Amino acid sequence: MTDQRSPIRELLSGSQPKLDLSYILAQAKTSAPLADRIQWFHHLLGWLRPLEAARSEHEIDRDPQIRLRFLVQLLRRHVEWQKPFAEVLIKTLDELSALSLFAYAGLPEQQGFVDQISTLWLDIILPPAPDQGDLSKVLRTLFIDVGDADWIREIPDETLSDFCQLLALDKANYDGLWQGYYHELLDALLVLATQIAAISSSRSIWDRSQRPSPETSPAFRLLQKTQSLIATFRPLKVWEPFHLISLQMLQEEASEVQRSLEQALHYVEEHGVNLGLVFRMEHAAQLLGRFSLLCECLQSLPQHKARKGVSTLLANLLASQYSAQSFHDIWQQNIRRLARRMVEHAGHSGEHYVTRTRKEYRKLLLSAGGGGMLTVGTCLIKAAVSKLQAPLLTEAFLHAGNYAGSFLSMQALHLTLATKQPSVTAPHLAVLLSRGSGEEKGLGIVDEIRHVVRSQLAAALGNIGMAIPTAMTLAYLMRHWFGKRLFPEDIAHYTIASLHPWHSFTLFYAALTGVLLWLSSLSAAWLENWIDFHQIPERLSSQRFLDEKLGPGTGAKWAEKLRKHVAGAAGSIFLGMSLALIPFLGKVTGLPLDVRHVTLAAAQLSVALVSVPQAWTASECIAAWSGVVCVGLLNFGVSFALALTLAMRAQNVPLRRKRAVRRALLRLIRREPWSFIWPPRDNTTSEETGSPSGSHALTDKAP
Repeated sequence: MTDQRSPIRELLSGSQPKLDLSYILAQAKTSAPLADRIQWFHHLLGWLRPLEAARSEHEIDRDPQIRLRFLVQLLRRHVEWQKPFAEVLIKTLDELSALSLFAYAGLPEQQGFVDQISTLWLDIILPPAPDQGDLSKVLRTLFIDVGDADWIREIPDETLSDFCQLLALDKANYDGLWQGYYHELLDALLVLATQIAAISSSRSIWDRSQRPSPETSPAFRLLQKTQSLIATFRPLKVWEPFHLISLQMLQEEASEVQRSLEQALHYVEEHGVNLGLVFRMEHAAQLLGRFSLLCECLQSLPQHKARKGVSTLLANLLASQYSAQSFHDIWQQNIRRLARRMVEHAGHSGEHYVTRTRKEYRKLLLSAGGGGMLTVGTCLIKAAVSKLQAPLLTEAFLHAGNYAGSFLSMQALHLTLATKQPSVTAPHLAVLLSRGSGEEKGLGIVDEIRHVVRSQLAAALGNIGMAIPTAMTLAYLMRHWFGKRLFPEDIAHYTIASLHPWHSFTLFYAALTGVLLWLSSLSAAWLENWIDFHQIPERLSSQRFLDEKLGPGTGAKWAEKLRKHVAGAAGSIFLGMSLALIPFLGKVTGLPLDVRHVTLAAAQLSVALVSVPQAWTASECIAAWSGVVCVGLLNFGVSFALALTLAMRAQNVPLRRKRAVRRALLRLIRREPWSFIWPPRDNTTSEETGSPSGSHALTDKAP
């Protein structure tokens, strides 16, 4: 077990003094103030679970369970230490309230993601003032390692039994301690049931849970039965086996609440995710988990497993408390479902970029060729804007309008931009992987990977294959018919030099552009999710004044267009703004910030070479074209890698399935390498992928 304390907390708290066990046991005094007794516990735990610096070289001496066993044996041999040890421990625990530990420790509060992170940072940098009456906060200062929960959970039954026998030397106080914690367990059940009912009755969750009445709501039934159970159990001092029936009924009600929450969560995933709503649902699910955990602890009492049940409960509470202080866990809890929803949208969009037949392949080539020709116009407008020598901010907005207008025109004309594909085809593959397509051999998903690779190559070939000759033709005609150059000599020289793969920052700029391409797909997915969650199309369809003023069915038509086009338009606008504003920030701040888009770079290089043909050496041309190739690889590779990584994490794709797919993919490459470039004549839509048959919309139009 390794010590995983926070470095900041380690620095602030300092190291515990290295004290001998006999000295620690001799300092056990029931007359000492509570604060001194808690400090005594710090010293005892410091010996029981020593820090890395204080551990011996032998692994056996590091094990807290072995040290606990040694402590029990030592106390048995030294009668003078037994009673003070038991009295100090019982008296201290009796003075600490455990309600907060049972009902609140490790569970999130009703606050947003930013509030959680800021509170966590504050607790790490400046720990809160100690509350000597709260067991939860005392344990938080005693057990601060993630490994503490593990060794406590694995303490052998024999060691636990012997330890409790030592504490039972003072039988009256020992029984009173158990009775007090038993009542606080019941109080915690009531607190948890009340919170669960409050969250489940909120408007946003109630609307998505088929709007149950209080009599039929599982959460309200859980609260009522919990109140009834506590009213029956609290007056009793002896735990009877027949109480198990009541606890089992209570857990059945908790399971019903869990099922209702899962139904509401499924509805949210289908109709749009909201972080606040998902957080409340996750909070209710965690409260239910804690509720069941306390019920299991109560169930262990009549079966003479109380000691093991309490140690298991303590271990789980410590683990959840540590998780609540982890940045990683907070991020996972708040972001995963939103990421999954966005990945689902991007994956659905990505399917429309995949070709499976030769007819679809040719259609993609044509639409990508049209996109390449339109990009040449974007390149020329960019050069014209640069000649204006306008103020930096004005120039940035002109470039943004140029890029965004070009991408929106592609969408309107059903043309394809190859660099937009990786960030949506990667989630499409991840979604298929998460659904188990292809099972163990990975045949279905491998077939789909082949379609994706082939479609991506076709789009890139169409874009660049038409951008280069179109740009060269326009530059040649302009120079020979009108005697003018599309690029002046200084701009042509700058273009050639800026694409050199190692004498410039081209590779970094190309990778940065890949990040922007990925972010543009996320922005489109986010907007689509926001529109679905707030039911914007349904609201448009229900507006009578639109039908009255603009004709019957106007609202429904607008709603349908919104569903199909607004997400794609948002991604195009975001990408256009990003490609323009990043260079602007570089000029304003002096930082090396710029963009390199492969289709634009190929068009610009073609115009530069033809505008001043006599000025270039062969080595300069080779270096510049090598730069364009590197730009393309980085544009595609970075955006695909980021999208695939996010999609895999959001979809929780098992490692076993990834390995199976990798092996099947290598076999297919060795057997049919050309099928990754050109579709076979007998290629048909694979049923294993779960992909729909028939033609797909192979354009930038949003699905």
